[in-house]
Amino acid sequence: MLHHFEELPVDPYLVTATELTYSENPTATLLTAARHRGYVYSSGAYSHKAYPPVEFTYSAAQIDPTLRLVDADTSRRPGRPGRPLRARRPRRRGLARPPHRAGRPLVLQAQRR
Repeated sequence: MLHHFEELPVDPYLVTATELTYSENPTATLLTAARHRGYVYSSGAYSHKAYPPVEFTYSAAQIDPTLRLVDADTSRRPGRPGRPLRARRPRRRGLARPPHRAGRPLVLQAQRR
């Protein structure tokens, strides 16, 4: 976070930073640690102190490389014949909708008639 005030010795003035550490591989990028650091400017240089990192671990995914085809009967919603599944974006009840829809996950839901 940067502050912009005339009273501060430098502009912009670095106040805090959140440092995120990732583990990247061909399957996924995983957040492995997060650390919060605070800064103070004094005698022409920044000094800092940091909280210990919060570290995250994940169980390994068991990915089956077998390609499977889905026929028309399998793609029907169980218990509701005649209503095929389609991809749609989940609704965000109670929250303001973002100005764009990029990055929202897709889920399968039965079509409405």
